[in-house]
Amino acid sequence: MTVGNDCYDASDRHGPIAVVANGTAGWVPPRSLAPWLDDPTDVARIRWMSDVTGVDLIHLGTVAGQRDLSDPASNQPLATALQILVGEQLLRTADPAEIILAGHGTGEIAVAVLAGALAPEAGLQLAVRVGQAQSAAASRRPGGQVALLGGDPDDITERAHELGLSVAAYNGGGAIVVSGPSDALDELLTAPPLHARAERLPASGAYTSELMTDVTSQVHRALSDLRIGALRHPAVSGFDGLLAESADSYINGIVAQLTGPVHWDLIMDSLAKADSVAILELPPAGALSALVVRGMPGVQVTPIRTPLDLVEATARTMPLGGRHLAQKLSQEEFPGSATVPDRPL
Repeated sequence: MTVGNDCYDASDRHGPIAVVANGTAGWVPPRSLAPWLDDPTDVARIRWMSDVTGVDLIHLGTVAGQRDLSDPASNQPLATALQILVGEQLLRTADPAEIILAGHGTGEIAVAVLAGALAPEAGLQLAVRVGQAQSAAASRRPGGQVALLGGDPDDITERAHELGLSVAAYNGGGAIVVSGPSDALDELLTAPPLHARAERLPASGAYTSELMTDVTSQVHRALSDLRIGALRHPAVSGFDGLLAESADSYINGIVAQLTGPVHWDLIMDSLAKADSVAILELPPAGALSALVVRGMPGVQVTPIRTPLDLVEATARTMPLGGRHLAQKLSQEEFPGSATVPDRPL
């Protein structure tokens, strides 16, 4: 079976395993990187990533508090680095023919690296430029985000436009995120559309909205300096919910979604049509897993937060790869699997 177009065929025997990466929306949980620093190889990889980004990722991922982690200039390179680190390990254990990739918003930067559209260094550099541009735009034009649960999607979209807000994400399962100026969000919270429950999100800016227009132009300039590769794995774009026809089209979709909307609902539709048998969410994980539980009932979902989560997930979904990974990590002492707070979408 195909997803959206005829670029990639799913196995006739069973569907693919989907590896997904969430965007930050200006929020990353504290200590997200800490569980991944017991392996000297991983530490060396993160130190290299710190050199590439010019950001002390180990400090941000182990010591920094919520104030520092709310700044996209910090949280975007951190999230992208962590997703690349763990995604690379996961893909080394997998049969390439059984993997499909997808991201939510700026989570697509890491997906672009894992799919082959960008080299790791290029993806990290793009994450830095996006984060810096988002941080500057949020300082110039403050705002935030609100999640709406329930209600009629057309009514929500119409109400958002009436208030000068942008639909940031259609997340499926009756969940829509709107983004824009704080005063308009306050009005929406006071008088939400009929049958919709409104909840303010911990976003530090009006990300994925028209207030981020300056980000788009800056990212276009950044991309002119980066080499675009070729897709090694199929990647579903949140721009239209279809498999990207090329690396260039996937990158263009990332840029388009900087001002919204992200169509996670269409991504889940495509993963369902592909008969995906499992969804593995890269860290910082939790939010997309919650959306998949609501939107794709019956599909096995695993949020990966620690190396032990990774071993267990690959053992269930990719038995041979899981055994190899377990052997590699068998001498390590895994940190506890204490949950980290999930950013709602």
